[in-house]
Amino acid sequence: MKHPIMRATAALLGAVAGISMAATPLPVETFYKDLQFSDLAISPNGDYVAALMQINGAHNVVVLDFATKTPKVLTPYLPPATVRAVYWKSYDRLIYEATMVDIRGNSVSNIGAVNRDGKNHLMVFDNRNAKQGGYFSEKIVDLKIDDPRNILLASSQGTPFFPAIYDTDTADLWHPMHAQAEVNKLPFDTRRIKIAAAPGRNCDYTTDTKGVVRACISTELDLSRNLLYRASTDSAWQTIAHFSDKTGYLIPLGFAPDNATLYVLSNIGRDTQALYEFDPAARTLGKLLFEVPGVDLAGGVYSADHRRLTGVHYVSEGSHTYFLDKFMAELQAELQKDFPDYALSIISQSLDGKRAIVLVANERTPGKFYLYDGTKEAVTYIVDRAPWINPKLMSEVRAVKFHSRDGLELRGYLTLPAGREAKNLPLIVYPHGGPFEVRDTDRWDPDVQFFASRGYAVLQINFRGSGGYGAAFTAAGYGEMGGKMQDDITDGAEWAIKEGIVDRSRIAIYGSSYGGYAALMGLITTPDLYRCGISYSGLSDLTEIFNGLVIANSLQRERSREELTFWAKTIGHRDDSAYLRSHSPIYNVEKIRAPVFIAHGVDDMVIPYRTATALRDALKSASKPVEFFSRPDEAHGFFKETNNVALFTQIDQFLQQCNPANR
Repeated sequence: MKHPIMRATAALLGAVAGISMAATPLPVETFYKDLQFSDLAISPNGDYVAALMQINGAHNVVVLDFATKTPKVLTPYLPPATVRAVYWKSYDRLIYEATMVDIRGNSVSNIGAVNRDGKNHLMVFDNRNAKQGGYFSEKIVDLKIDDPRNILLASSQGTPFFPAIYDTDTADLWHPMHAQAEVNKLPFDTRRIKIAAAPGRNCDYTTDTKGVVRACISTELDLSRNLLYRASTDSAWQTIAHFSDKTGYLIPLGFAPDNATLYVLSNIGRDTQALYEFDPAARTLGKLLFEVPGVDLAGGVYSADHRRLTGVHYVSEGSHTYFLDKFMAELQAELQKDFPDYALSIISQSLDGKRAIVLVANERTPGKFYLYDGTKEAVTYIVDRAPWINPKLMSEVRAVKFHSRDGLELRGYLTLPAGREAKNLPLIVYPHGGPFEVRDTDRWDPDVQFFASRGYAVLQINFRGSGGYGAAFTAAGYGEMGGKMQDDITDGAEWAIKEGIVDRSRIAIYGSSYGGYAALMGLITTPDLYRCGISYSGLSDLTEIFNGLVIANSLQRERSREELTFWAKTIGHRDDSAYLRSHSPIYNVEKIRAPVFIAHGVDDMVIPYRTATALRDALKSASKPVEFFSRPDEAHGFFKETNNVALFTQIDQFLQQCNPANR
């Protein structure tokens, strides 16, 4: 860049030095109040910004005026409906993705469109009609910024597991006269034309720099993948590569400017994912463009029209972005000078690149949004995601590493309560969910900061099986749920004790989903280590995972064959009932000595509610101390602010009884 950015913004964030612990713990609401803004997107001409704003308990689309910051509300949703993402279709029209509930009570995905002034609000793709006989997958493939009306959608309507490509109108309601039959109309509410049949199962499509669908990755029933490619719309699809765990994988991120070369992430012939060029005509992996030793690259960063790859994300202790684009690399470097203690994400740009939205965040704050104006070479504040969060009152998160008992290097994060010396602290061990190909990072986590505000150190461990550290590290977790994965968690606690940071007699374990399973198994496998445990939406019965039907209250879903194959691959074969029972908390409650807190949503469609009540009843029958917390309007994890505040108020009281931070 030719000119340094005007540095008039540093004081807005404030220094984080001199942190001191508040005399009175911050209210639970501080951590679990819904974010005011979850996402921002700048218009193609750079004059407006669309945002997802919390209104009446749901995310809704608003347009903000840069001068007044006054939001104009464009969508009317109330819980349980909520908007997940928003994009600009043109200077005047927006596209959004929303989660809604059909008349059967199932959560379904829909796509809507609305003008910047709130007019002509239409459903482009609507899954709510029960007459459809089920719901369909849908995904925006290309926004077609150069087309004033249409977008490309992938939909499995009529072809389950084989999503076809539709050129879809976003401006006019469908008229029955345009449909040959009613069944061809649904679930689209606007006109569409099928332009390509799916060449493979569960295809994830990639367009070239002109918006033409040219490549896709299919996922087969055995979880292997195929790369399919066509040279043009007039060419036939060809399978040009087949991948599995044994061969390594290749993930297309986009086309190079020549529109013939693909940018891909690949771990073929290596352990970690790196960025390469790939020649689909020759079917060969080409130039290595970027790699980080010992770390997987995680995903792409794109231009304003979403067609040109400009960079890739990765996490190496902290979160980073590597830019292929020289201008973007220079912009990132200049912005970083303004905010040296924060992670920056350039999340949205105008088409000419002169204006951009930047999210500035770290472990102490969910972040603030800023406007970069290249014409003025200035950065100005727009909005705060959570203005009630004071970073000075939050706690430091440190990257840590140690070795497991069998010599595997493990990494994670240790949060130290503000104002407390890092010595003989009470500890919350906090294993992540997933568990496979998921990892903890150093970004804002309300649970971490909540526990730290109560005086606890918090230890998050990326145990074997976690993602981000290469294929071998992930595969090392296969078949080790409740085994070596659990040992890694134990070894992390022992490391913190050995370092003198933690008081051995004051340790609790907390986790959600798989983390809830790990919390329960920690109480079973190392009953002398933990004073109590908390399982939040936790798995307690491994045999349940292999049931073909998931029943939650009045709702139900069938597990896909791919899902069952994945669990057989990562847990073990379903016919090994002795193994599954020996590694399931519900069949081992007699080994638990410490108090247990169970939280579960009644409509959980991942881990059925009845397994949580069965665990509660088994603990009671074995005369084990147990507290139980549920809500009828929640599913896998709680999403409503009032429910989260109530839950963590109860958890706070539970911890003060079984593992008080001050004694």
